[in-house]
Amino acid sequence: MKITKRQLRITESALRRCIRAVLLKEEMISIVRNDYEDLKDINILANYAMKGDMQGALNDESLKRYIDKNEAPYLVDDSHPWVGRVGDEGWNMPAPEGWDLKKVQKFFKDFEDEAYKVYSKKAAAASAAAPNRTERKAIGNAFTYDDVPEDAIAYITFQLRKKGGKVVNINMEDRDSRLGNMTTGMSEEEAKSLGTTLDKVERTLRDGGAKERKKSKLYKKSPPQMYD
Repeated sequence: MKITKRQLRITESALRRCIRAVLLKEEMISIVRNDYEDLKDINILANYAMKGDMQGALNDESLKRYIDKNEAPYLVDDSHPWVGRVGDEGWNMPAPEGWDLKKVQKFFKDFEDEAYKVYSKKAAAASAAAPNRTERKAIGNAFTYDDVPEDAIAYITFQLRKKGGKVVNINMEDRDSRLGNMTTGMSEEEAKSLGTTLDKVERTLRDGGAKERKKSKLYKKSPPQMYD
Protein backbone atom coordinates (compact mmCIF):
# COMPACT_ATOMS: atom_id res chain seq x y z
CA MET A 1 0.00 0.00 0.00
CA LYS A 2 1.34 3.41 -0.98
CA ILE A 3 0.84 6.23 1.55
CA THR A 4 1.21 9.82 0.41
CA LYS A 5 2.98 12.47 2.47
CA ARG A 6 -0.36 14.21 3.01
CA GLN A 7 -1.96 11.01 4.36
CA LEU A 8 1.04 10.49 6.61
CA ARG A 9 0.74 14.03 8.00
CA ILE A 10 -2.98 13.51 8.67
CA THR A 11 -2.26 10.20 10.41
CA GLU A 12 0.50 11.76 12.53
CA SER A 13 -1.79 14.66 13.45
CA ALA A 14 -4.58 12.28 14.48
CA LEU A 15 -2.10 10.21 16.50
CA ARG A 16 -0.84 13.32 18.30
CA ARG A 17 -4.43 14.29 19.17
CA CYS A 18 -5.10 10.82 20.57
CA ILE A 19 -1.93 10.86 22.66
CA ARG A 20 -2.74 14.35 23.88
CA ALA A 21 -6.26 13.28 24.89
CA VAL A 22 -4.93 10.24 26.78
CA LEU A 23 -2.34 12.32 28.60
CA LEU A 24 -4.94 14.92 29.53
CA LYS A 25 -7.25 12.28 30.97
CA GLU A 26 -4.36 10.95 33.03
CA GLU A 27 -3.54 14.46 34.25
CA MET A 28 -7.17 15.43 34.91
CA ILE A 29 -7.60 16.69 38.44
CA SER A 30 -10.81 16.90 40.42
CA ILE A 31 -11.68 20.58 40.77
CA VAL A 32 -15.48 20.79 41.04
CA ARG A 33 -17.36 17.86 42.52
CA ASN A 34 -20.62 16.95 44.15
CA ASP A 35 -22.02 13.60 45.30
CA TYR A 36 -25.47 14.34 43.92
CA GLU A 37 -24.80 16.07 40.58
CA ASP A 38 -22.81 15.08 37.53
CA LEU A 39 -20.22 17.84 37.13
CA LYS A 40 -17.85 15.86 34.90
CA ASP A 41 -18.09 18.18 31.88
CA ILE A 42 -17.69 21.31 33.99
CA ASN A 43 -14.64 19.71 35.59
CA ILE A 44 -13.18 18.88 32.16
CA LEU A 45 -13.63 22.47 31.01
CA ALA A 46 -12.13 23.76 34.26
CA ASN A 47 -9.05 21.61 33.68
CA TYR A 48 -8.59 23.11 30.21
CA ALA A 49 -9.07 26.53 31.76
CA MET A 50 -6.30 25.84 34.27
CA LYS A 51 -3.97 24.97 31.38
CA GLY A 52 -5.24 27.77 29.11
CA ASP A 53 -5.76 25.16 26.37
CA MET A 54 -8.60 26.49 24.20
CA GLN A 55 -7.96 24.17 21.24
CA GLY A 56 -7.97 21.20 23.55
CA ALA A 57 -11.35 22.24 24.95
CA LEU A 58 -12.84 22.80 21.50
CA ASN A 59 -11.67 19.38 20.32
CA ASP A 60 -12.51 17.39 23.44
CA GLU A 61 -15.07 14.67 22.67
CA SER A 62 -16.92 15.29 25.93
CA LEU A 63 -17.37 19.00 25.13
CA LYS A 64 -17.97 18.79 21.37
CA ARG A 65 -21.62 17.81 21.84
CA TYR A 66 -22.23 21.19 23.46
CA ILE A 67 -20.57 22.89 20.52
CA ASP A 68 -22.41 20.87 17.88
CA LYS A 69 -25.78 21.70 19.47
CA ASN A 70 -24.88 25.33 20.27
CA GLU A 71 -25.33 24.56 23.96
CA ALA A 72 -21.96 25.83 25.19
CA PRO A 73 -23.69 28.82 26.90
CA TYR A 74 -25.74 26.38 29.00
CA LEU A 75 -22.62 24.55 30.14
CA VAL A 76 -20.92 27.84 31.01
CA ASP A 77 -24.00 29.13 32.88
CA ASP A 78 -24.24 25.87 34.86
CA SER A 79 -20.58 26.18 35.82
CA HIS A 80 -20.80 29.56 37.56
CA PRO A 81 -22.23 28.37 40.91
CA TRP A 82 -19.54 25.69 41.14
CA VAL A 83 -16.29 27.28 39.98
CA GLY A 84 -17.09 30.29 42.14
CA ARG A 85 -17.07 28.05 45.23
CA VAL A 86 -13.72 26.38 44.57
CA GLY A 87 -11.59 26.96 47.64
CA ASP A 88 -14.52 28.06 49.80
CA GLU A 89 -14.80 26.48 53.22
CA GLY A 90 -17.48 23.80 53.54
CA TRP A 91 -17.74 22.97 49.83
CA ASN A 92 -15.20 20.13 49.75
CA MET A 93 -13.59 21.63 46.65
CA PRO A 94 -10.09 22.74 47.67
CA ALA A 95 -8.45 25.08 45.19
CA PRO A 96 -5.69 23.32 43.22
CA GLU A 97 -2.26 24.86 42.95
CA GLY A 98 -2.31 27.81 40.57
CA TRP A 99 -6.09 28.28 40.75
CA ASP A 100 -7.09 31.73 39.47
CA LEU A 101 -10.86 32.27 39.46
CA LYS A 102 -10.80 35.33 37.18
CA LYS A 103 -8.59 33.54 34.68
CA VAL A 104 -10.89 30.51 34.71
CA GLN A 105 -14.03 32.62 34.31
CA LYS A 106 -12.48 34.48 31.38
CA PHE A 107 -11.52 31.18 29.76
CA PHE A 108 -15.11 29.95 30.15
CA LYS A 109 -16.44 33.11 28.48
CA ASP A 110 -13.89 32.82 25.68
CA PHE A 111 -14.83 29.15 25.25
CA GLU A 112 -18.47 30.16 24.82
CA ASP A 113 -17.50 32.66 22.11
CA GLU A 114 -15.14 30.29 20.30
CA ALA A 115 -17.65 27.44 20.50
CA TYR A 116 -20.23 29.63 18.79
CA LYS A 117 -17.79 30.43 15.99
CA VAL A 118 -17.18 26.71 15.41
CA TYR A 119 -20.92 25.99 15.53
CA SER A 120 -21.74 28.84 13.13
CA LYS A 121 -19.15 27.67 10.62
CA LYS A 122 -20.44 24.09 10.69
CA ALA A 123 -24.08 25.21 10.58
CA ALA A 124 -23.44 27.48 7.60
CA ALA A 125 -21.73 24.68 5.69
CA ALA A 126 -24.51 22.22 6.50
CA SER A 127 -27.19 24.75 5.58
CA ALA A 128 -25.53 25.53 2.25
CA ALA A 129 -25.52 21.83 1.38
CA ALA A 130 -29.10 21.18 2.53
CA PRO A 131 -32.11 21.34 0.16
CA ASN A 132 -34.56 24.25 -0.19
CA ARG A 133 -31.93 26.83 0.61
CA THR A 134 -33.74 29.57 -1.33
CA GLU A 135 -36.88 29.03 0.72
CA ARG A 136 -34.96 28.77 3.99
CA LYS A 137 -33.15 32.01 3.20
CA ALA A 138 -36.52 33.63 2.50
CA ILE A 139 -37.87 32.40 5.84
CA GLY A 140 -34.69 33.60 7.52
CA ASN A 141 -35.06 36.99 5.88
CA ALA A 142 -38.53 37.29 7.41
CA PHE A 143 -36.98 36.67 10.81
CA THR A 144 -34.14 39.15 10.09
CA TYR A 145 -31.83 36.13 9.96
CA ASP A 146 -29.57 35.26 7.04
CA ASP A 147 -30.39 31.57 6.75
CA VAL A 148 -32.67 29.24 8.68
CA PRO A 149 -30.99 25.91 9.51
CA GLU A 150 -33.06 22.83 8.71
CA ASP A 151 -33.26 21.83 12.36
CA ALA A 152 -34.72 25.24 13.33
CA ILE A 153 -37.79 24.97 11.06
CA ALA A 154 -39.48 22.54 13.46
CA TYR A 155 -39.60 25.34 16.05
CA ILE A 156 -41.69 27.58 13.77
CA THR A 157 -45.47 27.88 13.99
CA PHE A 158 -47.17 29.22 10.88
CA GLN A 159 -50.64 30.28 9.80
CA LEU A 160 -51.82 30.69 6.21
CA ARG A 161 -53.76 33.80 5.26
CA LYS A 162 -55.94 33.29 2.21
CA LYS A 163 -57.93 35.50 -0.08
CA GLY A 164 -60.25 34.01 -2.66
CA GLY A 165 -58.92 30.56 -1.78
CA LYS A 166 -55.32 31.55 -2.53
CA VAL A 167 -52.58 31.97 0.07
CA VAL A 168 -51.56 35.64 0.12
CA ASN A 169 -49.54 35.74 3.32
CA ILE A 170 -47.86 33.35 5.75
CA ASN A 171 -47.68 34.46 9.36
CA MET A 172 -44.85 32.87 11.33
CA GLU A 173 -43.58 32.80 14.89
CA ASP A 174 -40.78 30.80 16.43
CA ARG A 175 -39.73 29.22 19.70
CA ASP A 176 -36.02 29.10 18.84
CA SER A 177 -33.58 31.65 20.26
CA ARG A 178 -31.52 31.37 17.05
CA LEU A 179 -34.36 33.07 15.17
CA GLY A 180 -34.99 35.75 17.75
CA ASN A 181 -38.18 34.45 19.39
CA MET A 182 -40.34 36.72 17.28
CA THR A 183 -43.46 36.91 15.13
CA THR A 184 -43.25 37.85 11.46
CA GLY A 185 -44.90 37.30 8.10
CA MET A 186 -44.28 36.99 4.37
CA SER A 187 -46.40 38.15 1.46
CA GLU A 188 -46.37 36.73 -2.07
CA GLU A 189 -44.56 39.86 -3.31
CA GLU A 190 -41.86 39.42 -0.66
CA ALA A 191 -41.46 35.75 -1.54
CA LYS A 192 -41.06 36.58 -5.25
CA SER A 193 -38.48 39.27 -4.50
CA LEU A 194 -36.44 36.56 -2.76
CA GLY A 195 -36.67 34.16 -5.69
CA THR A 196 -39.42 31.85 -4.46
CA THR A 197 -43.19 31.57 -3.92
CA LEU A 198 -45.45 31.19 -0.91
CA ASP A 199 -46.37 27.67 -2.10
CA LYS A 200 -42.72 26.62 -1.95
CA VAL A 201 -42.22 28.33 1.41
CA GLU A 202 -45.28 26.55 2.79
CA ARG A 203 -43.98 23.21 1.52
CA THR A 204 -40.58 23.85 3.11
CA LEU A 205 -42.23 24.67 6.42
CA ARG A 206 -44.32 21.50 6.35
CA ASP A 207 -41.43 19.28 5.25
CA GLY A 208 -39.27 20.74 8.01
CA GLY A 209 -41.81 19.89 10.71
CA ALA A 210 -43.19 23.38 11.35
CA LYS A 211 -46.50 23.40 13.19
CA GLU A 212 -49.52 24.90 11.44
CA ARG A 213 -51.93 26.98 13.47
CA LYS A 214 -55.44 26.67 12.15
CA LYS A 215 -57.60 29.74 11.92
CA SER A 216 -59.81 29.88 14.99
CA LYS A 217 -63.53 29.97 14.49
CA LEU A 218 -65.21 33.22 15.36
CA TYR A 219 -67.70 33.07 18.13
CA LYS A 220 -71.19 34.03 17.14
CA LYS A 221 -72.45 37.13 18.81
CA SER A 222 -74.96 36.45 21.54
CA PRO A 223 -78.44 37.76 20.78
CA PRO A 224 -79.32 40.95 22.65
CA GLN A 225 -81.08 40.41 25.95
CA MET A 226 -84.80 41.02 25.94
CA TYR A 227 -86.30 42.99 28.73
CA ASP A 228 -89.93 43.15 29.73
